[in-house]
Amino acid sequence: MRLDLVGLLPCCSSLRWREVEGPRSEDRKRDCRCLTLLPQKHDPSTFDLSTFRLAGEAQVRTDRVNPALLLIDLQEDFLSAAGLTPARGEVVRGAARLLRAFRARGAPVMHVRTTIDDPGDRMPHWKASGRNACVAGTPGHDAPAALSVAPGERIIDKTHFSSFQGPNLAAALHESQVDTVVLAGVHTHGCVRATALDAYEAGFRVLIAADAVASYDPQHAEMTRQYLDGRACRFMSADAINGRIEDRKIDVGTSDVDDAVAMARKALTASKPSKAWNHDRRTAWSDALADRIERAGDELADLIVDRTGKPVCDAQGEVRFAVDLVRRAGDWARRDEASDLEAGCRIDRAPLGVVAVITPWNNPLAIALGKIVPAIIYGNAVVWKPAPAGAGIADRAAPIVTTGLPDDLLRIVHGDHRSGEALAAHPGVDGVTITGSMQAGLALQLIAGRRFVPFQGELGGNNAAVVMPGADLDHAAKLIAHGAFGSAGQRCTANRRAIVHAECVDGFMEHVCEATRSMRVGDPHDPRTQVGPVISEAAGARIDDAITRARDDGLTVLTPHAADLDPTQLSEYGHFVVPAIIRADDPTHEIVRTETFGPVLVVQVARDLDHAIELCNGVPQGLASAIFTNCDEQWRTFMAGAASGLVKRNQSTAGADASAPFGGWGTSGIGPAEHGPADVEFYTRRRAVYESP
Repeated sequence: MRLDLVGLLPCCSSLRWREVEGPRSEDRKRDCRCLTLLPQKHDPSTFDLSTFRLAGEAQVRTDRVNPALLLIDLQEDFLSAAGLTPARGEVVRGAARLLRAFRARGAPVMHVRTTIDDPGDRMPHWKASGRNACVAGTPGHDAPAALSVAPGERIIDKTHFSSFQGPNLAAALHESQVDTVVLAGVHTHGCVRATALDAYEAGFRVLIAADAVASYDPQHAEMTRQYLDGRACRFMSADAINGRIEDRKIDVGTSDVDDAVAMARKALTASKPSKAWNHDRRTAWSDALADRIERAGDELADLIVDRTGKPVCDAQGEVRFAVDLVRRAGDWARRDEASDLEAGCRIDRAPLGVVAVITPWNNPLAIALGKIVPAIIYGNAVVWKPAPAGAGIADRAAPIVTTGLPDDLLRIVHGDHRSGEALAAHPGVDGVTITGSMQAGLALQLIAGRRFVPFQGELGGNNAAVVMPGADLDHAAKLIAHGAFGSAGQRCTANRRAIVHAECVDGFMEHVCEATRSMRVGDPHDPRTQVGPVISEAAGARIDDAITRARDDGLTVLTPHAADLDPTQLSEYGHFVVPAIIRADDPTHEIVRTETFGPVLVVQVARDLDHAIELCNGVPQGLASAIFTNCDEQWRTFMAGAASGLVKRNQSTAGADASAPFGGWGTSGIGPAEHGPADVEFYTRRRAVYESP
């Protein structure tokens, strides 16, 4: 039974309601008495997700929760704006999942839209800047087809930020016994924030779908999330709100974080005066650790395959890379830095203290050891928070790593992003390093910044390889295909884009399709497999949706394996996405600018080298880039122009050397690089020491 609010809501100067009946809608302006209600305050920290289930019931009603969905400003003028983060397609996808769930269960849905009927209705800052968006009757005022209004649903027209411009909406929802509002839309830092605060003040429990909101100012949006979450509302995924997750506990206690930091701090304090744990002993420990990992290599590789679906050949490669990172960290730590400046003055280095190390699931061993080992070598203690999918690998690696360490110098805490944020915010943590998404890095950067502690973030890539005339097209295509689709594209250096000169693009497409078709897809435990499953069903759906949106937008999508693969057989080994090659001529398209983190290769066409460099740099990320060319002058020009932390010639973008600094530009990295000579720059502080006799 749908919630009927018609007749309860008077029109106010900036807010009105419309009810959709069949294919048409009309404004209804009615008068009624204003209702004064005592606020029904809710403490979001006590909200139990187990009581909020939108599954298996004809009516959305439990003992404690009766929700309504508000879709805020999901209109083309806002969604098409440059720099929207996450991109339009992802936001619409998340909102559409919520919309389907609410409709299926008969729960109330309200479509909140900015509507400008007259230029005088605009907000003052729009008038001052000459902005004229969301004008009634224009395409920019419309919502995407996936979010169109269904018969019986309500449209709220507004001109300012909040959906609650006056007491009328709140009064009507209370009258109808709605106690929880679920918000999705744009912009997180603007209209979503204003609506959330007003809903909270009106006494509603507020949930914001974290994967169905976006902003053109991601830093401001992240500040908004950190301010609101746990204070006025809860941020949760659309699936969590829909009650489809297995683990329904959303409140993360900080006791484990407190204990881990306290024990690491105690161990660090105890080890400082001890000559037994000096620099030589620490580098000797790293040498012995490399040997232990090497001996346990087969076991660790099999565990990586079991927990992440990475093909065993890649998992074995990760173990070898981890060993190399550990050995190189010790080698670089043994190099003395010239420190004497003049008589009575020298340069000294001091460790940070307790370092929070937050690591992803896609390279759960190598990335972790590439941070933990140099941190400890340079005199720090570590609290390690692995991604949930990598937790089992962390637990198995821990006894190997801690052999020979002072007790509690390395501690592990488990949990989701809330545990990571609690760790970064802990007053006992002196530095934070993370490898993860741009959103995760931005969240922790803000936390570390507020505390004025060093921060290092390696945040993914959207890496391009340029192919010029004269290059060996067959060789380039094979390397690029393997770089794009190996490990199902789930690595930060994956070759996500190929920028091909117009003179050779047709030949390249033939070769890259053949190279892709020759890659074996299947059982990750089979040493012959080159493309395994993606990490989860949700990841597969996200990647498939991105490919579908590209196809729906008219882009050419090629799937060379499609006819040869048996989906039923593949499902035995996990969730698979068929490797896709997408031709994209529009450099602003979502599929070009967004890191899909899956088996997707985007091909762009360049007129010449300058245009190729422009396309290469035309995305927010800047981790790795490459060029296939036989011309030294082209190589020098590319090196000078490519805006990325790693630059390669006649190689794919995938992979890195354990001895070299590793760090991205743009949104791919924050703070110092990691590995090799860069480690000492992050895990220690340089200071000037003055001595007088």
